[in-house]
Amino acid sequence: MKSIKKAVISAVIITLSFSALFAKGKEKQPLKAEQLQRPPLLRITDNGFRLIWNDNKPSAAVTLTEKGAKTIRILPVTGTVSGKDSGFYADFENLTPGKTYTYKISGHKKASFTAPSEDLPFTFAAISDHQTFPELTEKGFNCVASEKPDCIISAGDMLEDGKVKNWNENFFQKIPLLNGIPFAAAEGNNDTGFELFKSYLGLKDRYYSCTYGNTRFLMINTNIPVRPDSEQYAWLEKTLSENKSRWTVAVFHKGAYLSSVPDKSFLKVRDDLIPLLEKYGTDLIINGHNHFYDRTSPINGITYVSLPCMSGSMTKIQVNENSGYYGKTIPEFRGYALCTVTKDSIHITVKDLDGTVRDEFAINKKE
Repeated sequence: MKSIKKAVISAVIITLSFSALFAKGKEKQPLKAEQLQRPPLLRITDNGFRLIWNDNKPSAAVTLTEKGAKTIRILPVTGTVSGKDSGFYADFENLTPGKTYTYKISGHKKASFTAPSEDLPFTFAAISDHQTFPELTEKGFNCVASEKPDCIISAGDMLEDGKVKNWNENFFQKIPLLNGIPFAAAEGNNDTGFELFKSYLGLKDRYYSCTYGNTRFLMINTNIPVRPDSEQYAWLEKTLSENKSRWTVAVFHKGAYLSSVPDKSFLKVRDDLIPLLEKYGTDLIINGHNHFYDRTSPINGITYVSLPCMSGSMTKIQVNENSGYYGKTIPEFRGYALCTVTKDSIHITVKDLDGTVRDEFAINKKE
């Protein structure tokens, strides 16, 4: 009898051991890009917003309610990753300026946003290099969300690399902290690979423009050619020539002007891209990549701001106040910027993750 009990117990232990090993093996299986569950992300477009998500299940219509008005139902479109079906997106267009809207996807919390108006001031948070340490990304996203910006603009390097694991752990797991705040990002060098940046943000190309209120944001990609004979350059020149927005803000990862020793300016970007942006009267250029804060004095009418990293490793540099375009340079802090846009000015406040103001300045525009 005892020998039978021992045999049964041994069999159970062996079964459990194999089950544990099998489960552990399953955990180590690589995530499939098209099957990655993604919480709702509200991306800014030129005509409104695009809501993007993946439940790995059939999706019912999205409901969109204008405050004080009726609810409409929008049937989602199936998105793709590398040609495979992946999640859904729904476009919110022809919105009433200044009105508050609430959207709801079955199985997700509802979220609200206000449709931008050319006549209303708005505040956007500018962030970059929220890539390396998930706990700092969480702290940074919480800091930004607590400021209640109307939208968030990222200068790239949302990830440590472009693999699915990083999209999952350091981006999509943190997106709910932003609670439906409209978002747009330029591609950083660490975001490249596998076409996931384009797929996960619901984009046609890896560069694009988006409009919020009286401001046109040009989300330029410095990982691919921007020389005058490139497709991106042709797109940018056409977009700029047709631009009717009061303010123009260019966002790209690698900065053209930096007051640091060693000089971390990207001269190829400066030579290829900046003359075109100057020609069409760009007001502000926002960059990342360098993991320190740098602001130029205006150069041919354009102020350049290289944002501090939000959760990346900090770079040790010496400040070069004799660069010829020095405005303010502060190494070794993590933070973000808040930019309040009115008809006549963009007021910019740069903070660290503890809320201390590290820089403050304004760009003014006359009629």
